[in-house]
Amino acid sequence: MSTADLVNKSYTCFQSGDIPGLMETYSDNIEFIIKGDDSVPYAGTFRGKEALMGFFQKLDQTVEFSKFDLIELVTDGNTAVGFVDMSGTVRASGKSMGSIVVHRIHVENGEIVRFEDFPDTQDVHEAFQS
Repeated sequence: MSTADLVNKSYTCFQSGDIPGLMETYSDNIEFIIKGDDSVPYAGTFRGKEALMGFFQKLDQTVEFSKFDLIELVTDGNTAVGFVDMSGTVRASGKSMGSIVVHRIHVENGEIVRFEDFPDTQDVHEAFQS
């Protein structure tokens, strides 16, 4: 499977809520990095599938997405950069957030081994304020 096909599959699984299918696209040693300050409960670096499942559970508990659309995917060898139009509501505050988010993804041996999320950190921070 090409880098583009694998990464597109991961986005499709996330959009449809197929977390088991999404997890199949990741290496057992995945390094998953979400930028954000201490106000964002799901920000941090997650290593391995068990930690990543904890991230997805926390994300589901804290944010209700209304949009998560891959608008462009650029690949070069084993690296992909995805541009995602994202919006949602923070459950605790009721505040909305939304922006174009950039993801840098690295693939080795047919699995995603590194995922970095680059959101509009100010927008996300403000949405988590009570």
